[in-house]
Amino acid sequence: MKRRKEVSLKDIAARLGLTVHTVSKALRGRRGMSEETRRQVFRTARELGYRTKAQELSLTIGGVALSGGKQHRFVLATEGDDGIVDVLGEGIRERLAELGHRLDRIACPVRARTPSALREWVERSGIPYASGIFIAPLLSPTLEKTLLELPSPKILLNYPKVGVEADSVVWDVYDAMARCVGVLAEAGHTRIVYAGHIEGHRGFRLRWQAFKEALADNGIRLDPRECLLEPAPTLERWIRAFAEKRERMRPTAVICAVEYLLPWVAAACEALRIVVPDEVSVVSLETSESAAFPDITCPALPVRDTGARAADRMLWRIANPHLPYEHSRLLCRWREGNTVRKIIINEMTK
Repeated sequence: MKRRKEVSLKDIAARLGLTVHTVSKALRGRRGMSEETRRQVFRTARELGYRTKAQELSLTIGGVALSGGKQHRFVLATEGDDGIVDVLGEGIRERLAELGHRLDRIACPVRARTPSALREWVERSGIPYASGIFIAPLLSPTLEKTLLELPSPKILLNYPKVGVEADSVVWDVYDAMARCVGVLAEAGHTRIVYAGHIEGHRGFRLRWQAFKEALADNGIRLDPRECLLEPAPTLERWIRAFAEKRERMRPTAVICAVEYLLPWVAAACEALRIVVPDEVSVVSLETSESAAFPDITCPALPVRDTGARAADRMLWRIANPHLPYEHSRLLCRWREGNTVRKIIINEMTK
């Protein structure tokens, strides 16, 4: 591998079969390419050891060592398998590897549920002896509390409770949900169904809060409970609930607040012979491409970017242990698809 000073944009372009201009735009965050192309450019730049002047300056200002020094071992504490956590872990691992550090993913066994069993598992797994701990989202409250009580540097990959003594980095689902409502309202939709959980995890509650407040901000008068369609035990029961909601409310749009429900929305539309977007528009909070709606209109949640940002925050925290804790929310990029259509006033009275 060439040393940093010998690596040029031409090297990256040649590796990927792109133009130097495209590589330069990708590294500077300019538009004009797919997100997959942008990720490939950044991944190749990391592999070759290339950094822009702006990247080097930001790391220097943050007190993060660019090279040399101690190799740190970090852990990502999880609870079972989850696609979002996989993407988060990739973002963390790639960023740490760029700076010569290592990430181990450690999953809590299902049987360790009591506080004493969790403390025993944490000690046995060696988590307290890592240089720092990344705490995955969707953990049980008991496990999250156990990890937050450890003295090691911690990054919470979730919305923090009040008074949490740790930094947090998360994608901003509040802003994403508000934008979903705003886009639909601008297109003339005033009867909007919310499909998703509203309790259980802090992120779910925040989505629901954003939905209700965005309705009011856009002048839409709806009883929030009337437009709520929560998950059901089976797809068949959920389709029946969808049909009842459609008969009673006559919605013109659906917001899918949790990614796994999007195939259910597609199945319900097919079963009820609803044409998207001619009869019902659909938007969804997405982390990946959807087979159900390949060209979905959505705020693309920056999960991998959140992982990379969390890695930077962890190294910053180690270099600056005396500074106040910070909570960062990464805004989503809006992705225009073909699942939303504008409606006219007289359609809404039918």
